[in-house]
Amino acid sequence: MLRLFLVLAFLAALAALGIGQFMVKPKVDELNATVATVTGERDKAQTDKQAADKKAKEATAVAEKAVKESSAMKVELETTTAEAVVQRARADKASADRDVVTKTKNESQEKLARWEGLGLQPEGVVKIKEAARKFEEEKDIVVAENKVLLFDINLLANKLKKYEGDNSEVVLPKGLHGAVTAVSPASDFVFLDIGSNHGVLERGKMMVHRGGKLITKVMIVSVDTNRSVANILKDWSQGDLTVQVGDGVLY
Repeated sequence: MLRLFLVLAFLAALAALGIGQFMVKPKVDELNATVATVTGERDKAQTDKQAADKKAKEATAVAEKAVKESSAMKVELETTTAEAVVQRARADKASADRDVVTKTKNESQEKLARWEGLGLQPEGVVKIKEAARKFEEEKDIVVAENKVLLFDINLLANKLKKYEGDNSEVVLPKGLHGAVTAVSPASDFVFLDIGSNHGVLERGKMMVHRGGKLITKVMIVSVDTNRSVANILKDWSQGDLTVQVGDGVLY
């Protein structure tokens, strides 16, 4: 009896196993197919990724090369632009120099035409210039001599008036000015840094000033070449102001 149950149980197990294998096998086959498909897609994805990475590296290299070439072209452009500016400046200067030379040449030709119209040769022009120079020198000498003679005339006329008792005002050169170099202890007379070379005459009167203020007047009593002595005219003194060294004198 026990054996019978065992046999039946074994047969039942075999039957169950057969049924289970019959039902599971399609699932297993389907799962295996799915795994194969996923594995294939994974391999394809890896292959595609590798190809994409390669293309990305190639694109990056191309971009970097383009950037380098662009930088090089930019530097070359800047260099070329700078050289163009320099060349333009040289060209402008050359053009300006050419204009100056052309103008000078035209002016020289016009002057030459005028001289030729007068019938003068270069030697004659040189002689005329030399004569003009000598004339200017002689004129300056004559002007200087006339100035000395005029001063001598004024000096003699002033002395004549003095001897004749003429008390009329002595006229000094317009704008004559100088400075006080010394003052007598009693403040009666002063020394001035101007003399006959500046046109100073005896009995000429000049104003003494300081900082735009009138101090007094002085009258020349003695004249030397480059200095003179003058008496202080007390009637013209302004208050308590006294003449000091460095005060200006003006006619």
